[in-house]
Amino acid sequence: MSLILTQQGVSTQTHFQYGAQKLRDLCDALGFGEKTELTIELFRSLIYPWGETAIGKRPQWPSDIGDDHTPFEFSLALSEKQPELRILLESQGVVPTLQSQQEAGIALTEKLIRDFDIAVERLRLVEDLFFPEEPEGIFAVWHAVSLRPDKEPEFKIYLNPQAQGEAKAAAIMEEALDRLGFSRVWPAIAEIAARRGPEKDEFKYFSLDLSGDKAARVKLYVRHHDATVEDLEIALSAASNYVKGDVTEFCQGMAGSTNLFSERSVTTCFSFVDGDDYQPSKGTLDFPLSAYIPNDQVACDRIYGYLAKHNLPSYIYERSLQAFATRSLEEGRGMHSYVSFRRQGGCPRVTIYLAPEAYKVMTPSHLPIQNPLGFTAASKKQEMLPSPEGIVAHYKQHPITNHPFFQRLRREPVNLTALWILIANSNEGIAKDFASHLINLITRISDARIRCILIKQLNDEMGNGDFSQAHSVLFEQFVTSLNSWRPAEVTEAILSPGLELKQRLDEFYLIQKPYEGVGASIVFEIYGEQLSHYVSDEFRRQSIIAPSSLTWLMLHETLELEHIDESLTLARLVPQSGLTLEAMWRGAKGITTILWDYFNAIYRICFT
Repeated sequence: MSLILTQQGVSTQTHFQYGAQKLRDLCDALGFGEKTELTIELFRSLIYPWGETAIGKRPQWPSDIGDDHTPFEFSLALSEKQPELRILLESQGVVPTLQSQQEAGIALTEKLIRDFDIAVERLRLVEDLFFPEEPEGIFAVWHAVSLRPDKEPEFKIYLNPQAQGEAKAAAIMEEALDRLGFSRVWPAIAEIAARRGPEKDEFKYFSLDLSGDKAARVKLYVRHHDATVEDLEIALSAASNYVKGDVTEFCQGMAGSTNLFSERSVTTCFSFVDGDDYQPSKGTLDFPLSAYIPNDQVACDRIYGYLAKHNLPSYIYERSLQAFATRSLEEGRGMHSYVSFRRQGGCPRVTIYLAPEAYKVMTPSHLPIQNPLGFTAASKKQEMLPSPEGIVAHYKQHPITNHPFFQRLRREPVNLTALWILIANSNEGIAKDFASHLINLITRISDARIRCILIKQLNDEMGNGDFSQAHSVLFEQFVTSLNSWRPAEVTEAILSPGLELKQRLDEFYLIQKPYEGVGASIVFEIYGEQLSHYVSDEFRRQSIIAPSSLTWLMLHETLELEHIDESLTLARLVPQSGLTLEAMWRGAKGITTILWDYFNAIYRICFT
């Protein structure tokens, strides 16, 4: 575990005093001239009144802005144009609660409206999504300001897509984009930028430029857990400014030979402006440099080398760093927290994030920075429950019906054509071969107790010996009952999600280990119950189709409740640790990724 160097003489200063000196040094290095004092006063205003309090030994609220939880950070954006200085901050509440943090952030927005007449029309369209009465997550709202000597300040707000719970983040992102006029862009995000599913590609931040300008941006951020360079190349390819190889070169320049980024996750950012109909116009890579360096001198050398190679103003970075640093670069790491890359006008643009280190300086180490002040994992994803019963708990708490497809379908008038597309594809991909997949699993499980439960489920699937009541037969009838609402021309493309799902499930059940299949079976039954209730509720919202046409749906809704109980029994029968437990979770996650991809494809067919 890495040691911590305590900042000397900092705790007695106020947040404003300490931050203002750092900011003044940067302004002087960047040639802000007479605008330096205006910038300092702006900083004072943004962090008032909490900025007048002493820093102390520990932060009142563990802000996720900095590794040591300092609630503000500075950054320097370098391109062929004039350099840009930016301040990112988290308003501090009266008490250290997320609710209080949210109230403080909202109050700062209102202050900016009064003092700078910022544009908040787009914020008003989505704020109910991000400001629930009982917010969740690691932050509620951040603000940022961009500063140049020859321009007025430009403000931005950051919102938390996990404010209603981590499981709803993707749906919150999609709905926010839809409300803001980007109703057709979601497939590019879901199928490219976040193609590995929500457990690997986590929706982390949503931001808005607080400007009425036509070029004002809407931005979303995806954090990629355990991603390779290849994964990041694919993710950034969702943006129209992507150039193949940029990501690889940048990552190699910052992290050397590292190819798998598991110490700390890399984040991608995608921005939309008016006119971006099907894909984001710009993509940015945010690289967590502090996790992949032994000290800040190495960070400096890597950044300087990259800037010089691409003819960016490395001398401005060098001058700014000399002004900002109050310690030897070799004696710690973390002053360089992140460094980001994007193409702007065809040329590279690099942003260096400089942490003030108000509370702690991490000593040099090859280990990742993890919770340096000992807070209880507020900024880390909660670990999944280790037991097999945890599979049941986790996937009941993260229902598949939180997928943006289902959330958009629910918030719009009943769409019987979309329901036909969903059900017809599910017939091709799941219903026709589900019994075969169960048989495959039954023949390979040696535990007779588990086989008994699976055989009962198979018997239910086959209509208890009555072929006319077999689920595949009833499901086919269900599809037929909706034929009046199918598209005028049923092309191969319309059924392609189901056909691809069938192929992936065939491969999955062929190569999986037996207990991977058990884990997958548990999740399938949980999702089956959730989907049955969802679809039933959709049909209850309409009066065109008679209940007599929905035999399969009513039968399945009842049976899936029984199968949920059986899934919990299954989980209790398997070993509680070791390779079997790993296999169970692997199967659960594998089937989840397959089904998430499937509903992404259904979304694209129905809504674009």
